[in-house]
Amino acid sequence: MDVHTNQIRNFNRFYTSHLGILNNQFLDSPYSLSEIRVLYEIDIHENITAKALCQLLQLDKGYLSRILKLFNKNNIIQKTPQKEDRRLTTLI
Repeated sequence: MDVHTNQIRNFNRFYTSHLGILNNQFLDSPYSLSEIRVLYEIDIHENITAKALCQLLQLDKGYLSRILKLFNKNNIIQKTPQKEDRRLTTLI
């Protein structure tokens, strides 16, 4: 990722957090902007792990875990153990 893209993402993350936008519902959906961001990244990245999502989105592990539990409960995502290391799960 180039420097300008990273600067823009950091700017957007700072102000969405500062303004409290992340806690609101996004486009009349039952999910917040943070939750929608997580779904988007799971969709565009094939075989992504929760650890990779934390790093990519710069989210707290506990917060991401709660989001993933909600999605799993609502049958929005699936967690599948990786063949190479069964301790790691891939999100689909």
